[in-house]
Amino acid sequence: MCSYTGLFFLDILYLFFYSNFSWNFLLLQSVCPSNCTLQAQAAIALTAACIPVLGNILHIADVGPFAFLDPTPFAFTITGLILFWGIMQHEFLNIIPIARENVIESMNDGYIVVDLSDTIVDINKAALELAEKNKKRRFSGEN
Repeated sequence: MCSYTGLFFLDILYLFFYSNFSWNFLLLQSVCPSNCTLQAQAAIALTAACIPVLGNILHIADVGPFAFLDPTPFAFTITGLILFWGIMQHEFLNIIPIARENVIESMNDGYIVVDLSDTIVDINKAALELAEKNKKRRFSGEN
């Protein structure tokens, strides 16, 4: 069992807060309002990042059996399993939704995707604006 000084705890508090919780907070703030797929990815990243920190806090605080056994390496194993699950089930780190939003939505040309039964599956803003202009022109009698 180790004894720690006040500067150690100040340093740990600083490192835990700024390296872990702050970037997770920013990640959630930037992603959550925009896209449901990215919300799941942000939650996976937040959960995976917090588990080793929690294990390390338990060890430093000498809580129960963790005073003699550091659970941090085992917590990284759990983090790896969570990230593996996120990759397999929730397409974690898949950049296609982000690329689609940045490329397709910023196009000036209309983009419409239909399935085999002619149902619109995807449409961008330019195509919606074009359809609205055509609808107004048709009902107002303009050519």
